[in-house]
Amino acid sequence: MAATSGFKTLPVEIVEQVVGLLAEEEPSSTREIRHEPIIELLENDCKPLKNLSLVCRSFRSLIFPYLFQFIRLGFDVLLRDTRKAETHLQAMYRLSRFIKMYNLADNIKGLTLFFPLQTGIEPQHLPGFVRTLVIFALEDVNPMSLTLIGSASLLGSLTFVHVAEEYTWAYDKRIHVLNLKQSLDMARQGKPLDLNVSCSFLRLRPWTEMILNEGSCIEVYSVYEYYSKLPPSILCWHHERHWVQTDPPLLPQLQHISYVCIFPLPGHALELARVLRCCPQLISLSTQFTPAADARHDILEDTSQIEKANISDLWMETTHAYMKLATEIRSKGEKSKLRRWTTPDTKVRFDDILAGLLIDRGWERKEPRVWERSRSNLED
Repeated sequence: MAATSGFKTLPVEIVEQVVGLLAEEEPSSTREIRHEPIIELLENDCKPLKNLSLVCRSFRSLIFPYLFQFIRLGFDVLLRDTRKAETHLQAMYRLSRFIKMYNLADNIKGLTLFFPLQTGIEPQHLPGFVRTLVIFALEDVNPMSLTLIGSASLLGSLTFVHVAEEYTWAYDKRIHVLNLKQSLDMARQGKPLDLNVSCSFLRLRPWTEMILNEGSCIEVYSVYEYYSKLPPSILCWHHERHWVQTDPPLLPQLQHISYVCIFPLPGHALELARVLRCCPQLISLSTQFTPAADARHDILEDTSQIEKANISDLWMETTHAYMKLATEIRSKGEKSKLRRWTTPDTKVRFDDILAGLLIDRGWERKEPRVWERSRSNLED
């Protein structure tokens, strides 16, 4: 009891710092999100704050709000069973009531939603599920950071982007990760959603930062005429609901994009360039096209993934992808507000290739893998 009393007499700032050090890290942290997406993004065996909250009621009352800074919901079981069509909705309703009962909304910084690669939801029921999920995530919770983990087609349903799945068979079943961030002030305002306009996760909040990790494309290089087979992706627009220049723009306040796709095809880089056109306020871009230096495993040494692929093809297409993207960025010139481009590829440096396309358009290399455009070349 004496230890508890002493803890409570500490200044609030010190208590918050101690609790902050013990709090869980967001499951899809910026470091982890750059690795090949896996289900383990949702797992964390280190739970000191939860353990501390079990010591006594006084500790629990102090720590309780911090326990819900980052909420993780996995639909991996419920969505595989069509007989439980209402179960996942009821779970969200209960959690929503719990959050309101204890006034936890202002404490929630991040929300992560994980979906299985194969769902049991019937197509005719999907719009209703998406609508309910949108209301829960963006109105009841409305976090600063929202992370969606699932297949490309499921992310397409949540963002109202039609995903072409013609060549899905050429790619291994991949988990994609989409992370969206808004400012603290906008999250706290919590404006009511106008679902009559759209149910898209992209349109309903003023996101300022987006991270998209689409994993590795290495499997397609073992397929005949691999170069003609673009991957299923929310970047690829092939229908009436796609990334185009709209009025108002699709992502009018987005300022930062970080994109990870390992060994992409050049055509896929062009799809990314089209997305950039939908972001008139974009000022910084980060692209990673090769495995991270601290990756969990070296996919180039994994024979089950490489199979019949020619290693030289991987590097050739990745180089061409950077050239295509650089050409698009170069062609925008003064029309673009983009002023910083980072390429955190450590296995191979593409600086020399990019230099020939960017330097004469006002870009300069500030440091290895970091390019900046002088303000004199930016549009007022």
